[in-house]
Amino acid sequence: MSAKPNDIMNQINYWSVIRYMPDWVRGEMINIGVVVWGNKHRKPMIRFVRDWSRVLMFSLGSIGHLLSFAKNANEIFDDPDKICRTTYPECYQDIQISSPSASMLPARKLLNLIDKTYLVHGVDASGSCERLESKVKLGDKLKRIREKAIRSGLVLLSEQEIINQERTGRVDD
Repeated sequence: MSAKPNDIMNQINYWSVIRYMPDWVRGEMINIGVVVWGNKHRKPMIRFVRDWSRVLMFSLGSIGHLLSFAKNANEIFDDPDKICRTTYPECYQDIQISSPSASMLPARKLLNLIDKTYLVHGVDASGSCERLESKVKLGDKLKRIREKAIRSGLVLLSEQEIINQERTGRVDD
């Protein structure tokens, strides 16, 4: 016995990725959420990143409007037919929704799969965030040392020489 077309249509689920693009000129985007909906599940299922610190580092300022968007997403996406055609209020113009893709996976399983595929929920246990933060601090320190050297009329040293002097304490901060 073959499945009826309506039965098949009820099994199809759709999904999109919610992206943040803080600067239209640069055109860079970061995934901040995913949304799944289908004929069987009229109410969209939405998931956003759990740790917004990566998004904050990517942004050009405050992400308060993104947090507001995430908080109000269920009302914004109240009708699945509007998900990819919605004209968002001006404060949400830097939020993009990808074109919908279809899947035969059950909605919950699909949500978990696209969450795992498209969202970065935080930093892994290897401490890469701490390493990045220390590199940024070191870069800032190197910049200050170079600026001080230029103001003093000193010959600029290589980065490695500056790092070595900084470690031995021979260069004032």
